[in-house]
Amino acid sequence: MRRLLDDPRCFRKSDFGMRIAIIGTGIGGLSAAWLLGAEHEVSLYERLPSLGMAAHGIELGDGPDRVRADVPLRVIYESYYPSLMALYRQAEIETTPVDYSGSFAELGGPTYFRYRNRLRGRSSLPYLWGREALRPTTWQIVRDLARFYLRAPRDLREGRLEGATIGDYLAREGYSRLFVERFVLPTFAAIGTCSYASVRDYPARVIVEYLTKGVLLEGVRRTVRGADHVVARLSSRIRESHCGVSIDRLERLGDEVEVLGSDGSRRRFDHVVVATQASQVLKFLVDPTPTEARVLESFRYERSRVVVHRDTDLAPARRKDWAPVNFFVSDLRDRPMATIWLNAVLPVPAGVGDVFQTWNPIVDPKPETVMANAEFDRPVVDAESDRVVGEMDRLHAEPGRRVWSCGSYARRGAPLLESAAASAMAVAQRLEAAGPVA
Repeated sequence: MRRLLDDPRCFRKSDFGMRIAIIGTGIGGLSAAWLLGAEHEVSLYERLPSLGMAAHGIELGDGPDRVRADVPLRVIYESYYPSLMALYRQAEIETTPVDYSGSFAELGGPTYFRYRNRLRGRSSLPYLWGREALRPTTWQIVRDLARFYLRAPRDLREGRLEGATIGDYLAREGYSRLFVERFVLPTFAAIGTCSYASVRDYPARVIVEYLTKGVLLEGVRRTVRGADHVVARLSSRIRESHCGVSIDRLERLGDEVEVLGSDGSRRRFDHVVVATQASQVLKFLVDPTPTEARVLESFRYERSRVVVHRDTDLAPARRKDWAPVNFFVSDLRDRPMATIWLNAVLPVPAGVGDVFQTWNPIVDPKPETVMANAEFDRPVVDAESDRVVGEMDRLHAEPGRRVWSCGSYARRGAPLLESAAASAMAVAQRLEAAGPVA
């Protein structure tokens, strides 16, 4: 992955090279566009009216102080996002530390656990605060969390997590029900925007790697200028973009791939990188091989909803309990509600008032408070998806390959911005090695 980023040719645009189409402009497609656009003629296809990663953002405020709020809000931390951070540095996309302290509460009940990240330059120091610091429930979570941080990385290094789900691992090690059901499951169900059942089936290795690579100690970061700037920078090397154009047909014709767009356009390319959901590829790929069809059909997705609104009923009852991120759990729902207080995360102008971004509302915000609604599909991660990623890697190693897949589903690990960027790097390296002629 590092070779392409470190290659000095990546800093200049060439008029020569291969003709490459990239379908889909999430972070996977945009990363591929940046990496390949320095040496090749890259064309982007996006079914939405604008390039995808910034398509759902909204403006908060008016005039020169207005701020663009990404939907969904995206934060990263350096230890778990090395590929993305390297890409951002090369593309001169600045990031800044952000307070992402959290609170946990039963829906309609009191807050039972909180932690705060005190920002100190690039790092943060977690600590408890408020009345919860004195509660037995809080200290049960703290004790189990300390044990998890001490023992889980060792178990990972020594191979004791191999083949285990996180549900199996936590039960085997005797972690408390409170720690499992009121901290681990809601935390990772919110991170992965998935159900509690899906979290239980996650490979233990994936969750241990994420939680123990420093997210509490290191803190998180956001891009200074938001997704619009990320899109502008990463798409700056492309030859052309086709927005509002879905793909009707993708056909391999010898040493070329023909792309038929919904606007009637018909173009041929040396290679095509498909950066959409795996399940969408088979809708337009002509004559997939049996292995391609089996692999692409094997990836599963869960749908989540995010709402931007002004309804304080979806925040903690007491204003002084509001944290940047507020988790709510209910035995009646299969996933948590996570309400992000945008004023604590973004430089929202003072006159705008309180604005929230809520994932998977357990209760809907009042209709008159809603500013934006969006739905997203996130890959399901389990032992089967781990196995299928290995099959996809073998497909990409086949001689003469012309159609490539990338995205958050295509790398082992949590399906986040990092896995999408890393998969784009892997595809770009293979594509460079493949060349224009098989």
